[in-house]
Amino acid sequence: MKIIVFVLLFMPASILMAQSFTKGNYLLSGEIGGLTYETNATRINDSSWVENSKHTQVLLYPKVGYFVFDQLAIGIEGMIGIEHYTWPNTTSTYTGYYFQGGLFTRYYVKTGKVSPFLEAGGGLYEIKHLSKISSGDITSIFKGSILHGGAGISIILSEKASLDATLVYQRLFLGEVDSFNNKEEKTSGPSFRIGATFFL
Repeated sequence: MKIIVFVLLFMPASILMAQSFTKGNYLLSGEIGGLTYETNATRINDSSWVENSKHTQVLLYPKVGYFVFDQLAIGIEGMIGIEHYTWPNTTSTYTGYYFQGGLFTRYYVKTGKVSPFLEAGGGLYEIKHLSKISSGDITSIFKGSILHGGAGISIILSEKASLDATLVYQRLFLGEVDSFNNKEEKTSGPSFRIGATFFL
């Protein structure tokens, strides 16, 4: 009897993970990244600092996946983001809206209560720029594609939930950022995200 009670009270995390990562389950995930709040200031000849600009940004990454095999999920992902610049003593502002939609795959490695995973994905990307200046509003829209891959850790809270931290390397390609000069643009770099996943 004591053995049965012990097993029930101290069930290994591996059993919880097996139930979470089982073929046929669904994965519902949300992450946040790109958190930014910064100010820029200057001063001349040791005078008082004068603020030049303020910048804020936040990016949200929702995902819905399905475990096609134990530990391996595939699904759809998105990204919605916004950044904002303001300049003191002016009415000028800049706002950027970011949208992404595509596919992803995630593979979990069962090691214990803290389970690492690998992830890769890609899709379409769109940026909308809205600048408000004294002469009027200027709106620009740029479209392109994005690829990303990375690794993370999943802290298992229960068979239905986990907390996640992910380090992603992404490559973004934008076409016709300047149609007059037939200019294209690509950027690449790391991104750190934190979030939660629910297993249904």
